Amino acid sequence: MRSASFPLNRLRAELPQGYRVRHASLEGDAGLIADLINANSHAIGYPLMTSQRDMREELTGDGVDLAADFVVVEDRSGLGVAWGQAWRNSSSTPAVFLFGGVHPERHGLGIGRAIFTWSRNRA
Repeated sequence: MRSASFPLNRLRAELPQGYRVRHASLEGDAGLIADLINANSHAIGYPLMTSQRDMREELTGDGVDLAADFVVVEDRSGLGVAWGQAWRNSSSTPAVFLFGGVHPERHGLGIGRAIFTWSRNRA
């Protein structure tokens, strides 16, 4: 757990003032993350949407450790505004894939850069 918390502490330090980070949870965040993905898709005109069911499958996928691999960033009011993931594949060829997104209304604040740094460190 120490290796998972160290990068999270770094992420906390890199977020803009007024934002906090926590590990994602299956029950509370499948819909939130799907909504964030869909907000970004809508903003760029991408027609396909992610469902809460699709996100639940991602959060419970092979090799996923929610306590270490997924994070959610919230603003002062507790509204989820961003998410990040470092996913290790389970094939014989090791690889880590980095995913994440920031709600379009929060772009340009440095939240995405902080999440990318966290996910790269997690990888």
